[in-house]
Amino acid sequence: MISICALFRNAGDLAAQCLRSLLSAHTALALSPPNVEYIFVDDCSDESQEIIPLLREFRATVAPAEVKILRFRQHRHYTHGVATILSIARGNHVLFFSHDMFIPRACISALLEVCTLHA
Repeated sequence: MISICALFRNAGDLAAQCLRSLLSAHTALALSPPNVEYIFVDDCSDESQEIIPLLREFRATVAPAEVKILRFRQHRHYTHGVATILSIARGNHVLFFSHDMFIPRACISALLEVCTLHA
């Protein structure tokens, strides 16, 4: 299993682009349960950025793939988010992305291929 993880902090437009790129990769690479899980952490974004609704929409779109959504009540910063994700990720491989990244499906495909090279 692979855990695809992203941290979000405001920037709703960038977050939407990041999620669209992950959705494109999800579809193109036929990522499906039980081979993938998504873990998203919102680091106390402003409600006006609508990060949580974006994450819920992604979860509904990729169902039945597992999508865990966590929201910090206080700003905890990147390293705390990464530690939280690592504590709950179940994948043999964990890919981290930030909310401001556009992830081409070729990127995820190449990373998955490299993962299979390790015995």
